[in-house]
Amino acid sequence: GLGLLSSVYFLSFAVCQLPVGVAMDRFGPRRVNAALLLVAAVGGIWFAYAESAAAAIAARAVIGVGVSACLMASLTAFVLWYPPGRLSTMNAIAFSAGALGAMITTVPLELLLRSWHWRQAFMLIVGATVAVSLVLWLWVPDRSARPRNETTREIVQGLVTLLRDAAFRRLALCLGASQFASVALQTLWIATWLRDVAGYGPAEVARGL
Repeated sequence: GLGLLSSVYFLSFAVCQLPVGVAMDRFGPRRVNAALLLVAAVGGIWFAYAESAAAAIAARAVIGVGVSACLMASLTAFVLWYPPGRLSTMNAIAFSAGALGAMITTVPLELLLRSWHWRQAFMLIVGATVAVSLVLWLWVPDRSARPRNETTREIVQGLVTLLRDAAFRRLALCLGASQFASVALQTLWIATWLRDVAGYGPAEVARGL
């Protein structure tokens, strides 16, 4: 049950990648990401107040949809804002920021949960999500590389051409397989193993993560 609760988030995230990519080509990464983050906030509120496993799983799926543009919006924005020679550096910064955030959050969250209910902590995350969405709407500049006369049909045709590329499919398979393993370990099995096999307490699990 915990595996399903964790994985439905990533499943909905993955299913949204192709339509999100088309939408970002059509409307730009800023607007798509800002709008979807509000969807994530709605899913977070639903999850915080969920009273059944089915409701929690559905809410996690909505959260996955809501954050499905976050990574690709930043990578797309880098292509629009920076010269090709800086793309590798900017992509590395984006991935490093995400990994760093995931690592440093564990201990503060464990400390917070000593005095707050997990539902309250989740509402704090909802507030942060809404704040980021507002920053995107009100502050981040809007740029698009889409030719003015390009239609959604032409965007989809370009996507189909990419999916037919054998080199792309080989790369996607390798990256997908490695991500399946690392995400499953990091989000579900490592903490459970430290708790149930190694006998770690909550604070020790947080430090281990």
